[in-house]
Amino acid sequence: MQGYGIPDLITFAWSTDQNLAAVLSLEALRQKLQRQQLTAFELKLRDWRKGIVQAYRYRYFCDSSIVVLPGVVADRASKRLELFESLDVGLWSFDPDTDVIRKYFTPHQGTARNLEARNKAIESILNKIQLCKALK
Repeated sequence: MQGYGIPDLITFAWSTDQNLAAVLSLEALRQKLQRQQLTAFELKLRDWRKGIVQAYRYRYFCDSSIVVLPGVVADRASKRLELFESLDVGLWSFDPDTDVIRKYFTPHQGTARNLEARNKAIESILNKIQLCKALK
């Protein structure tokens, strides 16, 4: 996103009563995305401080944001957990050897700080989906 950075991953969750296969048009998907929670993930191997700065910026266009670090780095970062909490940025660790995710702090599902930027992010996601369909 222009001015806010590019997360490593953005997710949006569908509730169990929704069926993604029932979305037949791009417009229908656009309307569904407007109602979904967008979560941004920033993955770092070492520099949790850089990760938290980036993840904080993502909150302008996503409803929540989480930094994911290796366990040892996350343990060090967790000593500053109050900083993550005050910025409403999550802190998780991931161990690729065991496939275990540890959630030190998960932010409340909020609303993006800039709804115009959120709408632009949704349009960007939709453009990527269209590109994937066109390449098939």
